[in-house]
Amino acid sequence: MVKKHLIILSLALVIALLSGCTGGGSGEVSVNRELQNRIAQMEKAWNNLDRASIKSLYGRNFTAHYADQNEIAKEFMDELGISVLTYDLCMELVDFAVDMYRYLEDAGVTVNFEYEDFRLVHHSDDIAQTSQVMIVTLSYEGRTEITEGKGVVTWEKQGSSWKIVSEGQAR
Repeated sequence: MVKKHLIILSLALVIALLSGCTGGGSGEVSVNRELQNRIAQMEKAWNNLDRASIKSLYGRNFTAHYADQNEIAKEFMDELGISVLTYDLCMELVDFAVDMYRYLEDAGVTVNFEYEDFRLVHHSDDIAQTSQVMIVTLSYEGRTEITEGKGVVTWEKQGSSWKIVSEGQAR
């Protein structure tokens, strides 16, 4: 069922982009607000390095295909010998990232996460797609390193909350 929704959303996304539309319908404001709140929760969870809160944002049916991702992600995935990121592997990567950022903080690096340029691209009753820019800032020894990634996230309404079921990023 989710795959069918993803195919429909992909077609709708192409049509919306070609026609200059984004979203639509009376529920757009409510869905937009709910998803902005989820993005704010994600930003807070990453800034607190709260692994449980980060993981709670993902649906158990999460998958991501990274064959056409940026070179860094593609090289990483090729090295691991995988092209599909499953929920379980994603949770392992969250653990690794949290541990890595904690290690950096223990070494005196200041880590900050921000999400900007949020847009609700498309939504139906239980599926939505958003785009946003994630900015990670590392500050240490008077230097600052900033990494930005544009992302598209597919959300599914599961119970009373929206969960990430797929995502893709490019730098």
